[in-house]
Amino acid sequence: AGDVYGLYPYWMAGEKQTIDFGMQSHIDYFGVRLNDRGGIAEPMHWTQGENAQSFIREAHTYCAKVDLVVYRDDWRDWKQVDRLSRQLSFKTAADNIAGLVAEPLTDPFSKAIPYLSLGSESTPVMGDGVTLYLPGYPQDEQSIAEFDEFIHQLSDNLREQGRKYSLNLMFPSADLGKGIYGYSRLFGLMQEIEDGGKLDARFLVLLQEPTTRDKKKVRQDIENSLHGENRTKLLRHIAMVITPGGESSNQQLEDDVVYAKDNFGGIGFWTQPVMPAAEPISKALQGHYQ
Repeated sequence: AGDVYGLYPYWMAGEKQTIDFGMQSHIDYFGVRLNDRGGIAEPMHWTQGENAQSFIREAHTYCAKVDLVVYRDDWRDWKQVDRLSRQLSFKTAADNIAGLVAEPLTDPFSKAIPYLSLGSESTPVMGDGVTLYLPGYPQDEQSIAEFDEFIHQLSDNLREQGRKYSLNLMFPSADLGKGIYGYSRLFGLMQEIEDGGKLDARFLVLLQEPTTRDKKKVRQDIENSLHGENRTKLLRHIAMVITPGGESSNQQLEDDVVYAKDNFGGIGFWTQPVMPAAEPISKALQGHYQ
């Protein structure tokens, strides 16, 4: 019925865990942080060797894709920086992000794939896409224009690699309709990213509790702000992200799963459900979503 996202923060890693990859279409690994100059402040959260890569290979075995979450949550000094420096920072960020996603898998089997396929396939890479999480980004016109150029550069960099990627935005539901997350702007970004067919775009909207009210508000706000086919397309590019085990009962969980199936293009979970606590989620997805 749509994509299923599990948001897996790096601080969950370290102990053996059981994940129902069969219920997931995307694991969003959270993540790496952008610094003031567009560099990656903590690359080792992603490029930490065989342990991280074994997780990615296991996800791929079950046809689950792994997206890298790139975030920055401190924009206090952004307006104090001159325009040229901000543009250079975003260009550097676009290059660095595309490079991280394209990090090759280094296990012997992955390295052998180009030879085993007689050159028809290249060495598999770590990332299947990127999810940008930029809470607090400035809402003035100049900053919005610079963000648009950043998305354009990052989309071009990903397309040049010749692989099928996804480029997603993640943001709280309270930001929907504001700044870079304006309704018509999101529709335009969706078209910009998916132009040419090499990339998929998704918008992961972090719902507030109680989800039974917030999910309906998200849908209603989009319906009131767009018309016809544009409205339908945007709704089908949105995944509502919920926090299981919070205020939600199992019945509320099932209601949210059914609502996502009927109204949006996907559902996500913060954080990534792991067994045995994830059993009700897998049951709800299998019974009402798949």
